Amino acid sequence: MKILLLTELYDPIVNGVITSVKSLKYGLEQKGHEVRILTLGSKTSYDSTQGVYYLSSYRVPFIYPGARVNIHPDLALYLDILNWGPDIIHTQNEFSTFRVARHLHSDLGASHIHTYHTVYEDYTHYFTSSPRIGKRMVAQATKILLNRVDQVIVPSEKVANLLLSYQVHAPIHIIPSGIQLNQFQQQASLDDIHCLKQSLGIPEDTFIALYLGRLAKEKNIHELLAYIQQMKQPNFHFLIVGNGPDRDCLEAQVQAASLSQRVTFAGQISADQVGIYYQLADVFLTASTSETQGLTYIESLASGTPVICREDPVIDAIVVDGWTGYQYRNFSEFEQAFQALATNPGHLKELGTNAQRFAMETYSSEAFAERVEACYDEALSQNTLSFHY
Repeated sequence: MKILLLTELYDPIVNGVITSVKSLKYGLEQKGHEVRILTLGSKTSYDSTQGVYYLSSYRVPFIYPGARVNIHPDLALYLDILNWGPDIIHTQNEFSTFRVARHLHSDLGASHIHTYHTVYEDYTHYFTSSPRIGKRMVAQATKILLNRVDQVIVPSEKVANLLLSYQVHAPIHIIPSGIQLNQFQQQASLDDIHCLKQSLGIPEDTFIALYLGRLAKEKNIHELLAYIQQMKQPNFHFLIVGNGPDRDCLEAQVQAASLSQRVTFAGQISADQVGIYYQLADVFLTASTSETQGLTYIESLASGTPVICREDPVIDAIVVDGWTGYQYRNFSEFEQAFQALATNPGHLKELGTNAQRFAMETYSSEAFAERVEACYDEALSQNTLSFHY
């Protein structure tokens, strides 16, 4: 098949959607398909070595940090895609590239698949002060957009149920996103980890808790800092990796709580550094309940690092208490989980081994691509039946 994956953002930016797209591209290409990417950039171009179309766009950070918008697709680039003639158009976002996909669907008759990655109900604070109005807007817009496509892919049952509540009637497939696990399988040297600790100002024998991701309100990092402040556990350090609109507020919280000696903000890192940061850490912490699947959880597990996270049905099959990590509902449970790992090296190692084995067996790019390929086949079959009818 010829497959066009459309995403608002792509390399070198790091987020869950881009991780999923790159993993899918890799897995589909391993299966012999021809895959190209359409994304937004500062100017229109085509990188033939990477198979990436860039559509000129404008930055609109007032809508959402990092957001871009395209007004009019470049005609020459659009014609180039038409001449290539993809069989499958697979969108990953609901904005500018979705609009381009609808034009391509109309002109080519190609099947339109859409992956719904983001629970926008958790992001309404970016455009309205009323959660009730925001949720109503999200539900209506999602219903209108997704009932136009041939198939919908979601990463979890939680998201599938949400779309059904929005009255989305397109066929829905639950397919957890896969990850290119090779960078997490490659063990960093002890010297590299030692040097990284030194550069971050973390003593060698310190128990390290890590958060890695966007620093945004919906990630609930302020709760982790509040819990860290209450902890009586000695000799641990909380490393926060990433950037985002909530960073200034979080740094102010650290200063106000006199946590500067225990908390380090490492800032944004490149994609090729992610693996060593997971391996540097003893445990991964997150308090988010806005995840549709939680790819950072899986990355951490694939690195052999157990997870402590706020309870959320979406990750029940990923973070299993006492096996790959712990879920908590309050500070008491958080503290118990933290101490269980920080004070028992044998238990920590056991969970790390379980975590890595589970991630490697369940979330490979190849397994991901195989399940998505079946969805493509179903969509193409329906298109053929519709044509003959």
